Amino acid sequence: MSDTESAFVCAVMHDQNILYRVAIKPDDLQNISCRKVLKACYEISATNSTPDFVAVANHLRGDVNPAEIGEIYESGATHINWEFYANKLKHEIMNRKLMNVAPYLAELMRAGEEPQEVISKTSEFLDKIKIGFNDYRIIKFSEMLPDWFNELEERIASKKIGVTGIPSGMSTLD
Repeated sequence: MSDTESAFVCAVMHDQNILYRVAIKPDDLQNISCRKVLKACYEISATNSTPDFVAVANHLRGDVNPAEIGEIYESGATHINWEFYANKLKHEIMNRKLMNVAPYLAELMRAGEEPQEVISKTSEFLDKIKIGFNDYRIIKFSEMLPDWFNELEERIASKKIGVTGIPSGMSTLD
């Protein structure tokens, strides 16, 4: 099991907000258990529930051994050091994708492609990887908050929605 993958997934189980701050998808992970747990975290979070150890274990009952989920959960990452593991995982994912360039290049050459066409297709392939690398961004809450506050202030100023404060759950007070 990849220590980096399990540490990142562990951090997600400790803080579901990480799911919305990093563009790492379950299919990006090599370890099948980590992939299933991360997918479960996304699915559980989509129902407005917290993807903690118990929720994930219940969600994956019969599909992943609870001991494996426990091993991932106890891998040591927390909401404090998740960014380190996310960056490390981002680089591991991109390295795996770059390792696919040589077989792709060989396949094109075996197929009898013209050298200029091989260069062009390989360049397109690398551009997709480069774009993908930029997609694996990490967004800090400190960067997100000003945009949220600006949007909230614009809505209040335009009075397009009835924003009156923090929702209390009681319609007469909101």
